[in-house]
Amino acid sequence: MVAVLLGVCAAGEDPDLDKLRAVHRLVENHEAVVKFAARGCGQQGSPPVNAPLSDPNAKPGMQYVDAVDAGRSLIQCSPVLLLVK
Repeated sequence: MVAVLLGVCAAGEDPDLDKLRAVHRLVENHEAVVKFAARGCGQQGSPPVNAPLSDPNAKPGMQYVDAVDAGRSLIQCSPVLLLVK
């Protein structure tokens, strides 16, 4: 039902709906997003790269996943709160 409601306009036609779509995608994929974000505080991959925060082989800092998830929740709520007028 949510996917149907979020599909009524093309992307870019309704900025408020675009914000809801972005939040919806974060909620649907939150575990992968959190693990990806936790790579910055994890272990360097092998072979090492020049840009450690974009290291495709980095291992997520699993001890920080809960904190990263809490931050994701706060950021995720921001677009929805901006819709309240």
